[in-house]
Amino acid sequence: MKWFLQNKWAIILMLVTPVIIAVLAITITPTSGEQPFRFPSLIPPELAITDTPVTDEPIDFGLFNKEGCKAPCWHDLMPGQSTSQDVDDFLLALPKAEWSARLTGEYNTGCKSMRLAEAGIGIVDLYVVDNNLTFIQSFRPDETRLGEIVNFFGDPEYFKAHLYIGIDYSFYTLEIYYPHKGVAFEIFTDQEKDLGMSEGDILKNLPGQEKISGKVEADMVVDTIHYFEPGDLLSYYQSRYPCPVDETDAILSAQSDIENFIQEWHGFGEMDVMIDSELQIE
Repeated sequence: MKWFLQNKWAIILMLVTPVIIAVLAITITPTSGEQPFRFPSLIPPELAITDTPVTDEPIDFGLFNKEGCKAPCWHDLMPGQSTSQDVDDFLLALPKAEWSARLTGEYNTGCKSMRLAEAGIGIVDLYVVDNNLTFIQSFRPDETRLGEIVNFFGDPEYFKAHLYIGIDYSFYTLEIYYPHKGVAFEIFTDQEKDLGMSEGDILKNLPGQEKISGKVEADMVVDTIHYFEPGDLLSYYQSRYPCPVDETDAILSAQSDIENFIQEWHGFGEMDVMIDSELQIE
C-alpha cells in the first residue's frame, strides 16, 4: 500500500477516476494481460456523487446493536459466512433510488469488489473472494466518536499511528483494531492539530526519525469502519487489501505493516506515532 502514498498526483487521479465510472454504474472486468482497475483506499463521499440524498438513515445504524445483526454483521451480511449470492440478493433488493452509484469489478485474483455511493450518506465497498464475502468497508459513518466505540466494544487490541513523509508532503493515519471482534476503525485526523506540527515543519525536521509523540483522544471522530471475519491481526490485514492485490503480496505487505507500525492499545492519551519516511537526512 505504500506506493499509494508516494505520489500525491497519482492519489488525486485515482480519487477522480472512480467518480466518473461510479456515476455511470458500469462493470469492469479486466481481460488477461490488462492492468485491472484499482479502488483507492479513501474517497471523500462529496466527490463520488452530487445528487441530493433521499434518505438520512446512516449506513452503519446497526453498529451498536446488542441483538440481531451485531457487528461484524452489516445489514444482515456477515463476512466469513455470507456468500456471493447473498451479496447479489442484497444489492438487488437495495433501492436504486437510494444508492444509484454502483460499481463492480472482477479480477484475476479471484476477488470481486462492489462499491455503493450516495451523497450525504457515504460509500460502501464489499469484497467477495472465492464466493465468500470477506470484507466490508464503510466510509463516512454518522459522526461516531472513538470514545463511543471503546465504551461499547471495550478496549481495542491494537492501533496504528503512522506518519508517512514523502518528497514534498506528509500523510498521517490513525486506525483502531479489534481483530477478534471483526471490526476496525479509521479515525479522522487533523495532522497539524493532532501532531502539533505543520507540514513544513514535518518535512524539515522529522525525516530520519523513527517516531514522534502524539495523542489519541475519546472525542476523535470515526471516519471509516471495517467489518471482517473475526480472527488474528494478519488475517484482518489480508482481507482489507483491494481486490487486484494477490494473496502473496497482501501477506508480505501485511506482515511488514504489523512488524513496523502496529502497537498494542494502552488507553487514551500520549502515544508513539511511527514514522515512515521516503526522505533521509544526509
